Amino acid sequence: MLEETFRRVVYSRIMNIAICDDSRFFIKTLERELNHYAALRDTSVNLRVFSNPNRLLVENLSDTQVAFLDIEMPQLNGLELASQLRQRYPELLIVFLTSFIAYAPAGYRVNAFRYILKKELEQELPQVMDDIAAKLQADGSMIDLPTRDRTLEIAKKDVLYFEGTPQRSVLAYTRMGDSPIVCRGKLADFDLAYSSCGFLRLQKSYLANMDHILKIRNYIAVISNGTELKVSERRYAEVCKTFLMWRSRIL
Repeated sequence: MLEETFRRVVYSRIMNIAICDDSRFFIKTLERELNHYAALRDTSVNLRVFSNPNRLLVENLSDTQVAFLDIEMPQLNGLELASQLRQRYPELLIVFLTSFIAYAPAGYRVNAFRYILKKELEQELPQVMDDIAAKLQADGSMIDLPTRDRTLEIAKKDVLYFEGTPQRSVLAYTRMGDSPIVCRGKLADFDLAYSSCGFLRLQKSYLANMDHILKIRNYIAVISNGTELKVSERRYAEVCKTFLMWRSRIL
């Protein structure tokens, strides 16, 4: 049963977060509080830390869901930084860090998700993080991966493709590492759960995230990490049509 396959045993999220603040002391404080939050919620946070906003701007943040930005930075203030990030990553959730709540109205220009007063970080951060998790789940940007002892919640954009195995398990290949996540269930369960949010069944063994399919040609789907997956000859025309329709929606 699909419901049993995706039953939550222990619930764990994986969230990619960028931090930019020119105070190394405050960065350490924020890192500590984020890790404390993750431990209490049985979640996982991957933190990328920057003390120079210009250094952050040259990084690829396509796998990042949340950015914590200090507003009062000398090289480039947080509002200017957020404006540039918003152009490149329209879905990025931006949380401003500030010592002065008077800056809050300016954040509407860049669609800031939340503000946190630095002096109230410990009190405000848990609720902000809970709101972020709820927002990501409501937007359909997070999906469930039922492993042997827990259900991981991972960003949809981080999943490249699923591979079914004869052992009634499914391998989830992600952008975070070479080793796949071993999931419980059958590939048909994953197809049923995620075909409506951009995953395409290429053949009986593969279900690919269409956001990561670069092209389909000569019965081969090329994935963004260079992997080539065989496409069913019998369903080739249907697969190509579905992929082209998906791409036309997002272009």
